[in-house]
Amino acid sequence: MQEQGLLITHAVDGLIQQLSLPGKVTLAGWSLGTAFLISAFCSIKKFPAAEIRETLKSRVQAFVLLGLPSLLNFRRRICDLTVLILDTATYHLGVPAPSGAYSPLFDDQLSPEHKLVAFDKWISSYYQHSDLASRDSAKLQLSECGYDEFREKTCLTRNELERVSISEPLELTCEIKMVGPEFAPILVAQADTLLYNRDIRAAWGEPEIWCLYGEATVWTSI
Repeated sequence: MQEQGLLITHAVDGLIQQLSLPGKVTLAGWSLGTAFLISAFCSIKKFPAAEIRETLKSRVQAFVLLGLPSLLNFRRRICDLTVLILDTATYHLGVPAPSGAYSPLFDDQLSPEHKLVAFDKWISSYYQHSDLASRDSAKLQLSECGYDEFREKTCLTRNELERVSISEPLELTCEIKMVGPEFAPILVAQADTLLYNRDIRAAWGEPEIWCLYGEATVWTSI
């Protein structure tokens, strides 16, 4: 993961230089891509060349960690470096699931084909959580059927092209492997670096970190 992060930031620096990109740039990762984006954030101190570090620090204005597309219309004036965590799934941060929490990705009673169908319905439903301000995981709706039956699932309103563009069986297979228990310590370590490592944050210029989520989204993004 560290090597992947270094390659990503190398690519960003190369694109800025070769394409003579004007102004600031924003780096975004979606779903499993958020894990690799965090790796890129954590890699800045690994560059031996101070010139590359300074280019990244001065030209990258935001890191956007996207879990669900529901918050893509979020708008905020970004003046200094900002990290926006938008509906990012706990799996990609290495956060363990609460006891009794359901996810079709890890439902052994489903075949790989049925996991995709079940995931589509599960991830696009609106859930009726309790007091989120309490920050108590017991207040989350963790079951597979705790959704609002009067709000239509997003998967029922999109066309086939939209469906294929955001969910393919191969992607889910890769995601299940990457967020398994053997990878959790790595994901936790880099998430902790993003949030708490003073040297890394200073190397980027002390970014603001914003965490946004939908109040009716699945528990993994809350």
